[in-house]
Amino acid sequence: HFSRAVMEGVAMSLLDCKKKIESLGIPHADSAAIIGGGSYSPLWRQIVADTLCVELVKKNNSDSSLGSAIMAGVTAGLFSSYEDALSKCTKEEGRTLPNEENSQVYARLYEKYKAVHDALEDVYHKYSAI
Repeated sequence: HFSRAVMEGVAMSLLDCKKKIESLGIPHADSAAIIGGGSYSPLWRQIVADTLCVELVKKNNSDSSLGSAIMAGVTAGLFSSYEDALSKCTKEEGRTLPNEENSQVYARLYEKYKAVHDALEDVYHKYSAI
């Protein structure tokens, strides 16, 4: 189990990635599938939805390796398309909508996160080569 502070730190990193994607002009949807073990936690789903300001879709099978299996199935001709594979292999269990008040709090927290992150950039580079 992770503390809320750890979850929020990871969510800030995800937001940093989202902002990088946006800065590159890569379009993205306003909803996303949430996968992996953390997807089973309602708290984690809400933190991520609030931080990224996106709706999260939780499927009954959210194993992170499912995507690879689906790609293999489509490539092998077991499914006619990715949409076909998803409709046959997963069912929606629920959606998590972002909470506007929380999103505003996380936007302010991100400013602090980014300032600390950027201030430590040289340290990251110095020790990442070890």
